[in-house]
Amino acid sequence: MIQPAMMMSMAPLLAPIILLMSALPSGLASDGAAGPYPPLSDAASAVLGDVRSFADLRPCEATSAELARYGPDDALAPCLLYDIRDYVPAGGEESPGRRRDQADEAREDDRVESGDSTTSGRAAAADPARSLESEGTAEVALVQVTPSNCNNHRDGAVTSVRLLNSSNAGRGFGIGYRSAGGVSSGLALGREEGDRSVKFRLVSIVGGNPANVGNDVFTEVHVFLLDSAIRQIGNAAFILGSCSFASSADKPVALENRKVVLSQVGPPGFYDPASNPYVFGIHVNSDTYPLPALSALTFRLQAEGRATSTQQVRALYRDRSEFFKSTCESAVNAATERGFDVTAIEYNPDGDDDGDGVPNSQDDEHVRALADRLCPPSDGDGTARGTHPAIFACVNQEVDVVIGRLRENGCRPVSAWFTTATWGWATANPETIPYFQGGGQWHENFKYGDEFFVTGQAVLDYGLEEYGYLGNYDHVVSYAMPMFLAKLLQSYFRVQDSPDVAASLGDGNYEIIRRHLMNINVDTIFGPVSFNEYQRNIGRGAAGTQWIPASSVSSSSSRGENEDGGEGETMDEATVFKQGCVSPLDQANTAIVIPSPSSSDCDAGSYVNGTSIESEPALLATKCAACSVDTFTALPSSEMQCAACPEGSSTMDESGSTRGVTVEQ
Repeated sequence: MIQPAMMMSMAPLLAPIILLMSALPSGLASDGAAGPYPPLSDAASAVLGDVRSFADLRPCEATSAELARYGPDDALAPCLLYDIRDYVPAGGEESPGRRRDQADEAREDDRVESGDSTTSGRAAAADPARSLESEGTAEVALVQVTPSNCNNHRDGAVTSVRLLNSSNAGRGFGIGYRSAGGVSSGLALGREEGDRSVKFRLVSIVGGNPANVGNDVFTEVHVFLLDSAIRQIGNAAFILGSCSFASSADKPVALENRKVVLSQVGPPGFYDPASNPYVFGIHVNSDTYPLPALSALTFRLQAEGRATSTQQVRALYRDRSEFFKSTCESAVNAATERGFDVTAIEYNPDGDDDGDGVPNSQDDEHVRALADRLCPPSDGDGTARGTHPAIFACVNQEVDVVIGRLRENGCRPVSAWFTTATWGWATANPETIPYFQGGGQWHENFKYGDEFFVTGQAVLDYGLEEYGYLGNYDHVVSYAMPMFLAKLLQSYFRVQDSPDVAASLGDGNYEIIRRHLMNINVDTIFGPVSFNEYQRNIGRGAAGTQWIPASSVSSSSSRGENEDGGEGETMDEATVFKQGCVSPLDQANTAIVIPSPSSSDCDAGSYVNGTSIESEPALLATKCAACSVDTFTALPSSEMQCAACPEGSSTMDESGSTRGVTVEQ
């Protein structure tokens, strides 16, 4: 495997030729996309301007990272961000009248590499008479359309396509029975005479800035451009899924053109093979995110000999988003099946229940009322009602109001699983986050690697140097998709002496490739990938996480720590908390801490400090304080105050005492 440091030094050697489209066969009417799509609205037509098809797209004038920073006031015409193609078909079709090659312009632009590269791809482009096609190399095009803000979802694929195309002495990854670059031998090995290989062409289109034009208009443009590109690029075989709301725009195009799309979407309702058999999900099911937390709670109760019916599980979640709704509902359903005392609190964030003109999610009074149902206020004597609940919250920006109200209510949850615990909110709130649990697609501690990088974190480190930003798990997924498709093709052609790639991916045979995809099981840097009957990735479980003391985490990585003011200190104990990985078990670097310190009994000599419960930001951290002079607790308990020493006894001016000592008169 190539170490990250080696990868940096190899960057100039991995540069492909970036060829921009020139004369392409017409496939669309000049006034809109072909296919069963609604006519373009006037607003969408205005965004497209003079772009009547994929062939009309101009190169993007900003880098991927720069585009991701566009705000509501930044207009953006659809543009071609990447067209990576270090392949020359027979006859060199790209040479006559081809558009300006971005590689001629700028090394500083993260879209392209240095023009000084001497890879075989560049050599082929310099000599159109030399055709890799005649040498047994086939080209397969991957097409993607993204909004401006989705840099992570597109840039990882650039890295993997460049690496794949540069392997085997610049001939691409090997396929076929006699190829030394087969599935079992890896992608980067040599090849024997007579073998075949494949190079990917990556076409990455930025459809515009939805923050400026709105999601609905962007979706129209997205569908138009993706359909046009698929129809005009003769060897377009796969769609790389878009991000966020834009992912839905891939689906009708995939169905109409009968091309597989690898979607980067977690919620299960997105997938329905009966209505669209071309949509496959490389993401693991987001409904599984909270289940490790529930399993840990179940095991804890079993260890204590307690029935699940004695434990409250309360879930608060939005109902306007499938992600929020289905994720928390999965916890509710699983808890109900296991016999927990379950309360589900579903609400419409966009509604206005009290009629004050403020949406529910922005109405602090409404959110506080929801939090009261999540964890009711304490009784007058300071004793919390009922038992310590296990909380699951699928919320967004209302999280601060929810947690603030829980503090006011004297809530001491046994556990708290929040969607926000793996988002930027967590690192921005280091005093609040200790012991919170979360879930996601990937964790930096995952040890999955491939032929080019030892871990996904190494991909992100490379991307920081290459693209100018530190990516997230979407960058790792993006990188994994072309690698996965390469292994799909290797697996499909593994028993053929002379694979005919173009014929196999043609309309008459494409269904066989799709069916093969349904039965494949391969390892990627994102982890094992295989699909169930719903065409969802079931290769591994989701990443379960918890913010715990860094001293309890086995990984040496410093990423994911919460640091206060640059000193790395949180709360009064100067303790650094880190987002540990608790599942899957074979990737975990720590164990779940449950019950929370806040809900646990205080040691003898201490008591539960009510002031700490309401004032300290760390909801789940310990609320115990030492008994003052001449007071004590003899046993571990959840008492809200210490017992006074009996008359004639004292703690001898010591705090934290477990008993009083008789004072001689």
